Amino acid sequence: MAVYRQVMLSFWTDSFIDDNFSAEDKYFYLYILTNTHTTLCGCYEVSEQRIGKEMGLSTDSVMAIIERFSKTFDLIRYN
Repeated sequence: MAVYRQVMLSFWTDSFIDDNFSAEDKYFYLYILTNTHTTLCGCYEVSEQRIGKEMGLSTDSVMAIIERFSKTFDLIRYN
């Protein structure tokens, strides 16, 4: 696993993100791109409780965000 991840500077001006994401959504998207559980292929196992603890959010908030990202935005697959 890499020790660091690069995020394109255009993340902040991307029209999809700018038009659709709340500040909480942007924070979560950066989290799923850069957290310590991620692999190069993007498949990993992490609990909602762990995500909440690492992001400082409640489990209910994490579940709501995961729901948005999987169903509304179609950016992640969650099982």
